[in-house]
Amino acid sequence: ELLRGTPSWDEITYPADQAFIREQDNTMMKTGQTVCTRDYRIIARDGNVKWIHEIFHIIHGREGGQSLIQGAIYDISERKAAEENLRKLNIELEEKVRKRTLSLDQQVRFLEQLINTIPSPLFYKDSSGTYLGCNTAFENYLGISRSHIIGRTDEEIFPVDIVSFMREKDQFLLEHQGIQVYQAKFQHADRTIRDVIMRKATFTDGTGKVSGLIGVLLDITDRTKAEKAMKESEERFRAVVQDQTDLIWRFLPNGTIIFANSAFLTYLGKTAEDMIGYIFRLPLFPDDETLFEKHLASLSNKDPVGTVEARLLRGEDGARWIQWKTR
Repeated sequence: ELLRGTPSWDEITYPADQAFIREQDNTMMKTGQTVCTRDYRIIARDGNVKWIHEIFHIIHGREGGQSLIQGAIYDISERKAAEENLRKLNIELEEKVRKRTLSLDQQVRFLEQLINTIPSPLFYKDSSGTYLGCNTAFENYLGISRSHIIGRTDEEIFPVDIVSFMREKDQFLLEHQGIQVYQAKFQHADRTIRDVIMRKATFTDGTGKVSGLIGVLLDITDRTKAEKAMKESEERFRAVVQDQTDLIWRFLPNGTIIFANSAFLTYLGKTAEDMIGYIFRLPLFPDDETLFEKHLASLSNKDPVGTVEARLLRGEDGARWIQWKTR
């Protein structure tokens, strides 16, 4: 049928490929090209579309004689089907990668927004001590932009005396993975050295290997100053009270003694070691115990001061009347 030209080769060529075939044939005629290799589709007798690989050579006749075409055609439908399946799989894979990348980007942005909402300064480093990131609070605390923190080490940011201590702590934590909490000195944006509580923890990669550490700062400078001022005030109070001849003592609701001046200790024949930190009951005259307990029970935030007279047993001196003023 093909030799008779019914149908012609053009008729069995897939319509969408006919223009491509004609264009290539015209080009060969204009350029004198004699060898051609090409892939295109044809319509088989049963109506199915087949992919073929065509190789042919134009043999020109002598002295203007008739030219001949010699060639071969191979059915490559299965190969083309496999290539098409592979193309579709690649498209699906690229779409999955795109969606996964978009999801990861969204997660990264969420985590960045999350750490930036944390009011405490937060940072994270790799195992070599290089800063990988930080939150806005950390930038503000140091007075240094994130771009000048990430990619740098403590040696490039902080004073030498602070760095040596921080490096020692970091190295210990990386070698003994877990959580680390300690008090330290840290440089503030105003170039003062602040007291901070440093809390750090290691993080690992997918294999469980330690990849670095994350840290959070809590500035306790104001608290430290307040504690120091309170301690100094307490020392002044003790110095003043110790010189008083009145019996002065302080105790918790359960009776634990937290302070007693020299006059109180001497009157009862006790030492500070005997009483401070221990629960102590006054050696009251039995008939006055209930009265004294009611006196203590009557004290409140509204009425914090009270006075009562009760007898105290004092060795050979027997019962001595004492006026107790309690706050």
